[in-house]
Amino acid sequence: MTPTQRTLAELRKRVNHVAIVEKWNSHCRIRQDLFGFADLISFDRQNVWLWQGTAGAVAARVAKIKELDVAKNWSVSPHRQLFVVGWRKLKPRGTKVARWHPRIVQLWWHSDGQMWIEHEYQSFSEVF
Repeated sequence: MTPTQRTLAELRKRVNHVAIVEKWNSHCRIRQDLFGFADLISFDRQNVWLWQGTAGAVAARVAKIKELDVAKNWSVSPHRQLFVVGWRKLKPRGTKVARWHPRIVQLWWHSDGQMWIEHEYQSFSEVF
C-alpha cells in the first residue's frame, strides 16, 4: 500500500469527500501532483484540505512545499489547509508487531509575518 493509499483510507474514515488529485503522466513517465505538491483533496462545508503523502521524508516534502508560491497562496486562507503525512512502521514497546503510524505536519503561510508556520500531529484524530 502506498503512502497516498494509506492517507486516503484514513481520510475516508473521517471525511465524506476525498479524492486523489495526482496523476500518472505516461508521456513523461512521472507522477504529477496537483499544484506540484498535493496527492489528495478533501473538503467539508467550510474547509478544503490538500494532502501530500510520503514514506517518511517529511522534512524534505515540507521544504519543497515552502519554496512554492502556489502553496503560499493556497494556505493564506483560513478555510484552505495544507498537510504533509509521512508514514513509518513503528513497534511500540511491549509489542511484537510493527504498525504503520503517521506523522502529520500542517503548514500555513502567515502573510503578516511573511513566514511559514508548522504544527505537528501524531494521529488523524488530532486533526479532525
